[in-house]
Amino acid sequence: FSVLERLGVKKKVDTTEPPPILNAQDEAAELPAVGRLLRKEDPNEQPFNIAINRFPTFGTGEFIRQCPWTLSKPSNKGACTILARPPPTSGEGVSQWTAIVVAGHMMAQQSGCRFLLDYGPNVTVTQVLEPFAGSIDWRMPSDYNCSDLQNNCHISSGSYIDKNTLEAFGEISNNGDKKMAAIPNFRSSYRYSVDYVQHRMNSFHDLEKTLPGFDLATGMACSLGSLFHLPQSAAQYQPDLFTKLLPTLSSKDVLVIAVYIRTGRTEVYGTRKEGANVGARSRAKLVVDCALQQERILLASSSKKSRVVWMVLTDSQDMKYWVPTNYANANVTTPFGDIPREILTTQSRGAHTKASIDPSTADFSEAMLDWYLIGESDIVVADSSGPSFGDTAALRTARPYYKVPRPGKGSVCQEMVPVLKW
Repeated sequence: FSVLERLGVKKKVDTTEPPPILNAQDEAAELPAVGRLLRKEDPNEQPFNIAINRFPTFGTGEFIRQCPWTLSKPSNKGACTILARPPPTSGEGVSQWTAIVVAGHMMAQQSGCRFLLDYGPNVTVTQVLEPFAGSIDWRMPSDYNCSDLQNNCHISSGSYIDKNTLEAFGEISNNGDKKMAAIPNFRSSYRYSVDYVQHRMNSFHDLEKTLPGFDLATGMACSLGSLFHLPQSAAQYQPDLFTKLLPTLSSKDVLVIAVYIRTGRTEVYGTRKEGANVGARSRAKLVVDCALQQERILLASSSKKSRVVWMVLTDSQDMKYWVPTNYANANVTTPFGDIPREILTTQSRGAHTKASIDPSTADFSEAMLDWYLIGESDIVVADSSGPSFGDTAALRTARPYYKVPRPGKGSVCQEMVPVLKW
């Protein structure tokens, strides 16, 4: 799978001598230490295909093949540091932050600098996210001050890195004449036309050279997939996270559809009580119809499933009642007979996490869990009028992504193709 190929854009031909073909033992020896330590070959493992497979997990052989550029360790660790952190006045939430993290991570991988991340002084990120053992330890030291000159630290707070930023950063990284490439804005990857991305495509070739093995289609999935997973402490914000939700969503005999419904409740959270919202339900019905359509298509062509699961993520308590009440426990027809549909929700309150309102660790953790669970699916369905929350969540695991178009703009469901910009 290649986004460029789907868009009809031809890559430049690389005329350099290809590396020698290695057998499995030689290949493992060539990998960084983390790859050799974590790699465990599965004889039943199939090559990753975005249309039919979940994105591979960090440490597996398929992850190493898909994301080799994530495995290198900092070479300038003591000389420079990149800290991914949202601006304190930002009106954006966790979706923007994930794009900031990816941009900072890609800059660190190019420069060899140490990479850290946080969400500001009031949020303990490690309550809900933790680094993999053997991967980059991005946790902020308790006594670390990025503003101290002696730390040679750069705060990365943008969702993309342009050439001007790179020039300024070059003095900090002290990486000699090593060329660094600009980094695309993954958060806006579903918001620009195909013509636009074809016009700006040449810049991507530079990134493919500086990060060997990098691919636009899986860039965000590789980055975030190598940086963090959910620790046991996350269960304090969703008690059935490890006992019900994750085991169900990872079952191979279950078709999982993530249904993301944003009503605008987040923007006014805490200002008024929520009741039944007829207008929001009407718009949500279109998202549900999209999920039903894709459910029929997928079940008609897939292997036998024991049940269908909808993971409904929403900022509205009313939607957590309305969708299960009307669509759970239904019998779904498949070529192998009828199977049940189960609908899962979370207990998140729908609080916004924009840095400017000083969100709490609980606010951040609940939002991050909703965002994370969207990617634990076979496909993602959302409303086109929603913000980027669903976009970046789908990109975290390179999920097929469908959106309900704006009124008068087409069919019930439209498959989205990422068209990235700088």
